[in-house]
Amino acid sequence: MKWPAWWCRLRETLGHVSLVLGAFLVVTSLTLTPSSADYLPLSGAEVANNVAEIRIQNDGIHIQLEIYVGDAQEFAELIPDEWFETDVTDRPDKDERLVVFAEKGLTVRREDGTALPVRISRIEPLTRIDRTTALTGQRDPMTGREFPKPPDDPRVVFAELFYDFEDNRPDVVEIAPPTNPDGTPGATIGFVTFDRGVPVANFAYLSGPARLKIDWSDPWYSRFANPNLRRHHQSGLTTYLYVEPRELRHETLIRVRDLDDWLDLGLSPGQHLSSSDQQKLKSNASELLARRNSVLIDGEPTAPASYRAELLTITTAGLQVVEDTNTINVDEAFLGVILSFPWRDLPESVSVHWDMFSDNITSVPTTAIDAAGPFLGGATPDDPNIKWRNHLLKYEDPVIAPVPVAGAGRFPLPVLSLIASAIALGGGVIALRSRGSARKVAVGMVFVSITGAVLLWDVAKVDVRNPMQHGPEPADATAAFAALLRNINTANLEGSREDRDTALASLTTSSSRSDVAAEVNRALALRVPGGGVARVTDVSELMLEELSPLENGFGFRALAAWTVRAHAGHWGHTHRRLVEHRALVEIVEEDGNWKLDGLTVIEARLPDA
Repeated sequence: MKWPAWWCRLRETLGHVSLVLGAFLVVTSLTLTPSSADYLPLSGAEVANNVAEIRIQNDGIHIQLEIYVGDAQEFAELIPDEWFETDVTDRPDKDERLVVFAEKGLTVRREDGTALPVRISRIEPLTRIDRTTALTGQRDPMTGREFPKPPDDPRVVFAELFYDFEDNRPDVVEIAPPTNPDGTPGATIGFVTFDRGVPVANFAYLSGPARLKIDWSDPWYSRFANPNLRRHHQSGLTTYLYVEPRELRHETLIRVRDLDDWLDLGLSPGQHLSSSDQQKLKSNASELLARRNSVLIDGEPTAPASYRAELLTITTAGLQVVEDTNTINVDEAFLGVILSFPWRDLPESVSVHWDMFSDNITSVPTTAIDAAGPFLGGATPDDPNIKWRNHLLKYEDPVIAPVPVAGAGRFPLPVLSLIASAIALGGGVIALRSRGSARKVAVGMVFVSITGAVLLWDVAKVDVRNPMQHGPEPADATAAFAALLRNINTANLEGSREDRDTALASLTTSSSRSDVAAEVNRALALRVPGGGVARVTDVSELMLEELSPLENGFGFRALAAWTVRAHAGHWGHTHRRLVEHRALVEIVEEDGNWKLDGLTVIEARLPDA
């Protein structure tokens, strides 16, 4: 049997050891994009040549290792005999090789220095998982440094390794990479660590022994000794105050296990919540947080108009909402609760009196977020008030404005000048038929009327539609739809479906009001995880195709295409969306303004999707 040439070339780096593959398998890659991630790692360890995902369980430590083909010699003890093309009779057997690897390869040791035994659960050739982010390969504008990118060659040896506790769980372990004789790392390894599903540390480089203290009662408190090895989300309870147009929101992110202090849930470590348990928890926790932590808006006690909750987990890409159909481990579960306070204008001040402290929670990180940016703070039993004050000097409240019909299709009619001209015409007829003094009066009337018609030409003009034209010029049609689209985006700022429908009423004809509002709510109100509608910050690439005038009345129908950028914040992170829309629109003149008489969104997609 002949093996692929790319594996044969490894002979030069492995000396007498020649690694080869009998098959090449393609796996589905996991892509982290800016639209799905709210945390972007800066170290670049997630795209290192070799990547280790370390997971601590009750019986031992499971490591999924991706070995870059160019570094295979550093992990030669793991390679099966059957992958070799040459004679391997002199090679130590598998058990002997794994003993060497446990001592000198990717090692996991107890606090006394004893290496945990390792076995291979799975090994095969694959392509590396795509962990690139928005920063991968880009240049930092501040430092000029280029963020790392993965090797051009995506081929890896994928190994699942198990380091056995042998029924003796250690409180401390030390994880170390293969090392050279001079003590330097033998291979570049990026690693991430989870303890029973809970992230312990973000992706970082395993450049030497990393000491990890394991908290078997609660994995949230497991820690590396190196303070640089930690997860991006540190606190088990954080609270946020969002001050936005039309709505103020008080949002809280709390560990499910910490809720036990107030709800007496009776949770045990490692317990899984069923779908029905999740619904009950969300309902009870939402009601609890709606009652606690009183809110003052402009000095007045204010109760939330509505509230909602989601269960989440913290991943290497940030917060992820858990689908109701999935069970969830209470050790890694967070509850995010959103309390909504509709508010027509931006208030002058907001204050939240935080009253949920416990033995485990003695301080609460807080963030107030408005148009000027996030403002960090904290609440403690001695200073429990979270405050925001309006210091925005250039804020403009978004409002819906009528879109008047103008441009082609209408012309100004000088009403008074035309009346004077008619009088002059009548005076001329009288002058032709009269004699004597009557003719003189008629001539004088003609002279005065003509003079008045000239002087009144620019006075009291009224726009009149051209009866010969049934639709606007393309530029005017595009401008009209762009203005209506801006108004739709403003209407979508409203916090409830009812308020959005009311705001849309002024943009639609009476006959199509409910249909257009339903279509806007279905396809143009961009939902984000955690509920709510994203705020559109930019509309670009707007075009009208297949533009045609209406047969009856004045207006047009067209196939519209445009792209929106939108964002929404929840629990301290921002969801960003870039969406391309295509829709059939019908727009008519009503009471001198452009209004939507028909809207059917036929496509809403992410670019390149």
